[in-house]
Amino acid sequence: MKKLLLNLLVIVCFFSVKAHAQTGYIISGNLNSILSMYAEGSKISSTYIMSDDKIISDKAAVSSDGSFTLSGQVDKPIEACLVVDLIVPGGTGRSSAFFVLENGEISVNDCLSRDFQGTPLNDAVYNEIKFLMQCSEASEFKMKHVISFIDQYKGTPAVAMVLSGLAIRKLFTMEEMLGIVNASDKLILESPLVETYVSEVKRLLNRTQSSEAAGEGEMFVDFEVEYDGHIQRLSDYVGKGKYVLADFWASWCRPCRHDIPQVIELYEKYKDRGLIVLGVTVNDKPENTIKAIRDLGIPYPQIMNGGQLTTEPYGIDAIPHVILFGPDGKIIKRDVSIDNVKQLLQDIFLILQN
Repeated sequence: MKKLLLNLLVIVCFFSVKAHAQTGYIISGNLNSILSMYAEGSKISSTYIMSDDKIISDKAAVSSDGSFTLSGQVDKPIEACLVVDLIVPGGTGRSSAFFVLENGEISVNDCLSRDFQGTPLNDAVYNEIKFLMQCSEASEFKMKHVISFIDQYKGTPAVAMVLSGLAIRKLFTMEEMLGIVNASDKLILESPLVETYVSEVKRLLNRTQSSEAAGEGEMFVDFEVEYDGHIQRLSDYVGKGKYVLADFWASWCRPCRHDIPQVIELYEKYKDRGLIVLGVTVNDKPENTIKAIRDLGIPYPQIMNGGQLTTEPYGIDAIPHVILFGPDGKIIKRDVSIDNVKQLLQDIFLILQN
């Protein structure tokens, strides 16, 4: 009898979950891929859903293996954002990914690449982006394909998700992305997220132009940052007759911290031979920067608390990012791996030695 009751309870629970999936949403998956972007020792504390700048779900705990479940119900599909809060060395962090929140079972296969599947609109977005990523046709063909998708799904959150998904994967140039929007029905701009997206594309286009203006062979672009009552400028170091290796980094950035021991190695090797190594922190709280400097044993000077004042002039949209300036202030090399920097400096100082 007890066994029968237990089996009945399992069946009831099973159908309760199924019934909820049919009337509401259940989102589940794994979030551990996010940790690859943060410093070692970081942990995910919770996850929740936001829409229109408001939290619209409970906060769900995330297990040690990265798995989670969120549930609820919406009246219609909406633009939403899965927010992930983290505890990082020296403070806290936050990551987020946009998706279509609609009733049904939504699986999060990879939050970093915005891989949400299982419901009609999320599947449509996933399949469109997958097609474009695998398509070998010219950009003109792919642009027409996206415009057709927008026409088919206009009035739904799928439009904003495809546009933002294409942007983060850099499948089109910024000019092409604006061309797609301009060729589409103006109704898509009724979406707040699409409006934000268009503004972001324009900002990134300006940033791309900044990157080209501050390209290799061009003179450095100065900036100044105030911290603790002191003004620091890039020109305090660059253009004064020495080679300068500027490392744009942050305490929360795992790849940055991974490279720093090698940057320190370059500093120790060439500091007495005419090389200045300079750290430039990006979107980092000064107290977290100071702790990281102490923990990592960084011996070279830093420009801190700059926010986007330091990245905008150079069109930097991801870190770590290194720039090597020549003695005259011109940019020799930028956005290359630390191994390439090692080889470059070796060649430069070998020539100088001879």
